[in-house]
Amino acid sequence: MTKKQIKAKYKKETEKLVNILKEYQPEKIILFGSVAQDRARPDSDLDLCIIKKFRGSKLDQHQKITDLLWEHDYSYKIEPDVCIYAPEVFNRELKEFHPFIEEINNTGRILYDKDRAKAKG
Repeated sequence: MTKKQIKAKYKKETEKLVNILKEYQPEKIILFGSVAQDRARPDSDLDLCIIKKFRGSKLDQHQKITDLLWEHDYSYKIEPDVCIYAPEVFNRELKEFHPFIEEINNTGRILYDKDRAKAKG
């Protein structure tokens, strides 16, 4: 696969995933990792950080996302690797210089922002 083909493949799958994940009602969806930095290989996964207020455990939230993807018959042509943070936790860990959160914040690309979507609509 050429770099152009890889980029097109990931763009298409990312858009498909984001459209499904909007139903989960996140505040933000952030793409990070190799795909966000244009370093994707054919076997790269899709690293997504979802910012959302929630109750219960992260495990419960991951199950809700898995169920949502199943409902839409998402075929996992590219494996999504999703992390979920409540806004206050994400912001607190950012202030505490948590390396993983800093990477997401510094190199990630915001694919969906509820506040921006409301402003446009």
